[in-house]
Amino acid sequence: MDQVELPDRIGPYDIIRKVGAGGMGTVYLGRHVDSQLEAAVKVLSASLAREPGTVERFEREIDAMRQLTGPHIVKLFESGHDLDTDQMYFAMEYVEGQTLADCIRSEHRLSWDRSVDIAIQVCAALKTAHASGVVHRDLKPSNLLIGNDGIVKLTDFGVAQVFAAQRLTVTGGIIGTAEYMSPEQAQGRRCTRTSDLYSLGAVLYVMLTGRPPFTGKNAVEIIQKHSTARFDRPGLYVPDLPRILEDVVCKLLEKKPEDRYSDAHVVSLRLKEVVKRVELANKDETIARPLKPDSLMSRTAAAPSRSGRTGDEPETLAAAFPLFGGRSADSEIRSERQGGPGPATLMRDAFRAEISRQHEKSAVGTLFDNTWFLVACLILLIVGGFFWINLIGQVETANDSVELVAEDADSQSEIARFLRLAKSYRRSGDTPRERQILKALRNVIADDESNAEAIEEIDQRLEMFVHLRGKQADAPSLATQSLDRATQLIKAGNHEEASQLLDSIAVLYGDDQDARTIIERLTELRMQIVAAAATAAENSSSDQSNGTSPGKAEER
Repeated sequence: MDQVELPDRIGPYDIIRKVGAGGMGTVYLGRHVDSQLEAAVKVLSASLAREPGTVERFEREIDAMRQLTGPHIVKLFESGHDLDTDQMYFAMEYVEGQTLADCIRSEHRLSWDRSVDIAIQVCAALKTAHASGVVHRDLKPSNLLIGNDGIVKLTDFGVAQVFAAQRLTVTGGIIGTAEYMSPEQAQGRRCTRTSDLYSLGAVLYVMLTGRPPFTGKNAVEIIQKHSTARFDRPGLYVPDLPRILEDVVCKLLEKKPEDRYSDAHVVSLRLKEVVKRVELANKDETIARPLKPDSLMSRTAAAPSRSGRTGDEPETLAAAFPLFGGRSADSEIRSERQGGPGPATLMRDAFRAEISRQHEKSAVGTLFDNTWFLVACLILLIVGGFFWINLIGQVETANDSVELVAEDADSQSEIARFLRLAKSYRRSGDTPRERQILKALRNVIADDESNAEAIEEIDQRLEMFVHLRGKQADAPSLATQSLDRATQLIKAGNHEEASQLLDSIAVLYGDDQDARTIIERLTELRMQIVAAAATAAENSSSDQSNGTSPGKAEER
């Protein structure tokens, strides 16, 4: 089928084969009929070309891409309209290699140093784009091309992103994009260069761990986690990951844009610092390893001194006197090689130092040379440590169990212990956890008639929950009032304030199992905000395309 549908030529390019397909159309490998230059030819799909304002946005996007030139950005060659096929197209640099997504798919995860190298190259691409006022907004592994020479290039600037909001509200089919989407972009707010840095953090997380920071059944669930949930630190999956690199990833994935790094150049410097500090730590570790005595002796004996000594004398000195007046034998040998004292002086100083050391022992030093005194100290230390440990254990037990001691006298059974645990959750205000434990305990002991009293007590507590839920109309009044207020804000067009209010509600009720109705309504309101933002963008684009003046290029 692909062979039949493959066009012979698009513009001045003979089509060789199909490379891939995306949301905007199909990509072919082509060869220019005159220069024989190979290029990746991307064709705008016919269905999208018929959408109002699509062609204008496509052309403006091409004009913006012409401004982006750098070693880590795919270069745009030319664009045009093929009259034979009646299709818009543009030709760009063809990179022989594979995408980062293919690389991760085949290797599962990359080494930390290779991941850092790729991330540094991506930072160079983002620095070039941001300097030109372009925010990528769709940074993900499938948009990163790794050439056979190891050079990483960033592609798909400002093409798929134009339709990201529309696909989210209509089809929901952007799971791949949602996994790398910044919280502010997911909420329909304005994207900045720090939004790309968040996506870079998600890409770096995938390279290191083999999995994105957040996963879910659909795009909405993943987007909600980006806004409210906390990801697992990458060191949990890669124990030998340098801690400094883990800190960089976590800072890139901060929820608030102002808490991330300021720009891609700063991130690049930080990543390069990670490499230098790890190399320095490894070097210091190698130097700090103690030399074996035979190794030291062989090195010392093999190198004659400036005075003509063969090395036998330093070896004898090192064996007889490990310290020369407080300095190591190795340092004394280095001093001699630099023109220091001769062998007679070294021998004299060595004897003087040893004699002085023996005569300078104080009364305390003599006491510690006594074996029986040391044995007595050891016994006292052991006995004292035993009593101290017991004392600490008794204090901790008293602090942790003051309230449970009296109740524990009534019953030592497992049932009583779980009832006390549920009661403690009720006292702390965690009623959902209390009900969860009571229901689980009720299921476990339901078939045992000897537990009739405990079952009756559990049923009474559970009936209390039913009564309370009936009073609250199956949802806390505070959340209901807040959601109503968010709805009014959305109707009034105050989307920014509504998004902040929804974020606060999600923090308070996101982990409450009794608040599923609240979360479902919260998600619906978020989707309304995203849909409103997409409609506003569409109307703005249509106004610009139908207006009398060209206006400014679309904000990146």
